[in-house]
Amino acid sequence: MTLLQEILNWSQSLPTWQSDAVARLLAKQTLTIEDQDDLFALLKVAHGIPDPKGRKPKPLTADQIPAPEKVTTHVALLAMKNMRHVNAIAENRRLPFSATGMTVIYGDNGSGKSGYSRVLKRACRARDQMEAIHPNANLPVGTAGSAEATFEIAVL
Repeated sequence: MTLLQEILNWSQSLPTWQSDAVARLLAKQTLTIEDQDDLFALLKVAHGIPDPKGRKPKPLTADQIPAPEKVTTHVALLAMKNMRHVNAIAENRRLPFSATGMTVIYGDNGSGKSGYSRVLKRACRARDQMEAIHPNANLPVGTAGSAEATFEIAVL
């Protein structure tokens, strides 16, 4: 069992407002004033004091931490493809990765390196997900949908 899985198990025994605090700390590492206000309101709700904003606790869940890995399982990322609504990255392209060794991604500023990394961070449940996945700024406002990508993997 990994440390994050132990934290998940431990957080399930906490009051929901405290589990919400744990989830926020794992996602952000530092609480904002807004987070502190939300948690204070959730604490008051847990003790019978109504919240005029109707905030509800969002306890830590298993989908917020990396899935447990079997020691004998090796997962290789082979490619990212069919990206849509991610920066100005061309749709229906394929970015291949080496199944062994190391893949280096390089290019000029604005070529999409950060866009690919933001998508990977979200898909792999990285702890640092502070950067949002931005839509294509060249499209008219309201025409961009949710970010999408397809991953080719091999489970060995």
